[in-house]
Formats: sequence, C-alpha cells, structure tokens
Amino acid sequence: MGSKAENQIEQYSGQDFGDKISFTVGVSYMLASSIGLMKGAIEGFPRQFNMPKKLILNNFFNAVGKRTSTYGQAAASASMLYYFVGAGMNLLFEDELADINQLKKNMLCGAISGAVYKSTLGIVPFFVGGIVGGSLIGGLTLLVENFNRRGIVAFEMKF
Repeated sequence: MGSKAENQIEQYSGQDFGDKISFTVGVSYMLASSIGLMKGAIEGFPRQFNMPKKLILNNFFNAVGKRTSTYGQAAASASMLYYFVGAGMNLLFEDELADINQLKKNMLCGAISGAVYKSTLGIVPFFVGGIVGGSLIGGLTLLVENFNRRGIVAFEMKF
C-alpha cells in the first residue's frame, strides 16, 4: 500500500491526466478557432471588388488564418493554464477545498487562471482577467450541469 501522496502522484501522472488535458485544450482550441474563422471571414471579405482576384483571395485567406490561429492559441493556452491551476489546487489544497462545492471551485480556479493569464499587462487587466475568468467558467459550469441533467452531455466540469 502506497501513501496518500504516492496515490495522488499516480492519479495525476497516469493516462487520465493526459486524456483530460487533451480534451480540455482540444475542445477550447477548436471552438475558439471556429470563432476566429468567422471573424476572419468577416474581416477578409473584400469591400471593393476592383482589385485583382489573386489579391482578393490573398487578403481573405490572410485575415482568416490570422484570426483563426490567434483565437485558437489564446484559448488553448488559457485552458491549459486553467487545467494546471486546477490540478495544482487539487494536489496542494485538497483538504481546504473539501467543503466547497464544484461551482465555487471552478470559479476560483477560473479567476486565478484569468488573473495569471493577464498578469503581465498590469494590475487592472489582472483583476479584469480574474473577474472574466471566474464568471466565464462559472457560467460554463452551470451550462454543463444543466446539459448533464437533461442528458445532452455525459461529462462534468471538474478538475
């Protein structure tokens, strides 16, 4: 029988950890990339058609590629940060977080992740990132719980 710390390390080093983080990052990357695709298509749509067709297509695909990659990479890095903060909170503060419900844990983790994500831009973006991160994850948690009750999705927002 291993100690509690060894069991926790095995829990976070196994295949389950990789499956969860790849699902979290992959889904957020794909959703944000599709939003970036739509925004890039709107930005890249030509205002005037008096340019050569080659320039029109080039401008369109440049705008689509720029927005798609920007949005997708930003969302993937934020979700990876969210997952690592959540795993760290579970590992380090398991006893302190035992009495808190899942919504509050997710909101706390989202607020910390959002604050850290925007921390290099100054104190105001630090607090704005924390508020946005906590409220976004809180809303997403409520949405997933509602979909779970209806039987639409089969996963939970847990870290």
